[in-house]
Amino acid sequence: MAIVELSGPVTDCDTPPLLYGGDDELGQRATMVGFGSRGIGSVGQDDKYYSSEDAAAARNIIDVVEDPAPDGKGGNQLLVDFDSEDGSTNVFEDGGSLPVDEYEGVLGSGDSGGSLWIETDEGWAIVGVNAWGDDAVYGSTGGFGRISTQYDWVKSIFDANFTNE
Repeated sequence: MAIVELSGPVTDCDTPPLLYGGDDELGQRATMVGFGSRGIGSVGQDDKYYSSEDAAAARNIIDVVEDPAPDGKGGNQLLVDFDSEDGSTNVFEDGGSLPVDEYEGVLGSGDSGGSLWIETDEGWAIVGVNAWGDDAVYGSTGGFGRISTQYDWVKSIFDANFTNE
């Protein structure tokens, strides 16, 4: 993860998003956004689905929350899998989630750094930052760095607005 300082204020949006400070990501319906490649589950990424000027979004269920190892290394990821309509491509057995809806998906090539959002009682909050993924076909998986585990680091740099959840 990185914190980027902008050269000026953002003036073309509503309230800045919250950052998720809780630990209840598992099983949440999440929305992901990015500017990378596009595709459909049956064939994967293909240039005919892509426009470099348009952001895209997909939804998914957070299937796995990796915690750090006892030595504090590794983990701290939120994992999703791209389930087909019949559930035959469910990668994470414990997730048990069929497609959340017709917008089920994962991020594609070039979407690294894209955000993962959930809706909380306090409003929309960013829970993760896209770190990796694979082919964007049914059965593909993606991983997001957890925001909540970086709370102290973020607060040491600037006063972000975190959820209380």
